[in-house]
Amino acid sequence: MGTEWMAAAVATALMMGSIVSAGTAQAAGCQATDAQELAFTTLEHYPVGPYMAGASILVQSAAEWNEQFDEMAAAGKLSLYPVDAPSVDWGNEYVIVVAMGECPTLGYDIEIEHVWQENDGLVIGVRSVHPNGSQQAALTSPYHMITIKATDVTKLEICDSGAPKPRIPVRLSRPDNGSPNESARIAVTWSSVKSQVAP
Repeated sequence: MGTEWMAAAVATALMMGSIVSAGTAQAAGCQATDAQELAFTTLEHYPVGPYMAGASILVQSAAEWNEQFDEMAAAGKLSLYPVDAPSVDWGNEYVIVVAMGECPTLGYDIEIEHVWQENDGLVIGVRSVHPNGSQQAALTSPYHMITIKATDVTKLEICDSGAPKPRIPVRLSRPDNGSPNESARIAVTWSSVKSQVAP
């Protein structure tokens, strides 16, 4: 089960397509006609983060955040650990993170532009940027973290209008393998360096 969840997260990053126009992501297939658009607030949107692999995460509590990131670190999916849970109003807010994973040059980006609710599911409309031409070599890992008002959902889909497959389902169940003790060997924490990489 853990492998399937992580594979879905990696597929999210790998299927992000070429540059999408800077306008809103209203491409066909992103949302149903009766979808309700939800307001969101950006917590972090950086070109460099701790995510070595692509990730699409919906977190509903601080305890769930810690469990997910412990498991990701144990599986070797984080470059820095721990990643502290954001200070939000847990119980009234959920946190969503979409990350591209490691990229070889500057110029990559991923941005959440829309969040739609369709019955018991969320559709996250993203715009991904893949640079054209030569760029300065630098290991980057773009990500966008937002909060939404808590809502009753059981599934999550990522929609990138530039991707070959417009909607990518993501399992909400957490992986159940890996040991947090393994990941504790990483000495540098994301919290300690975040201010240095933020724009």
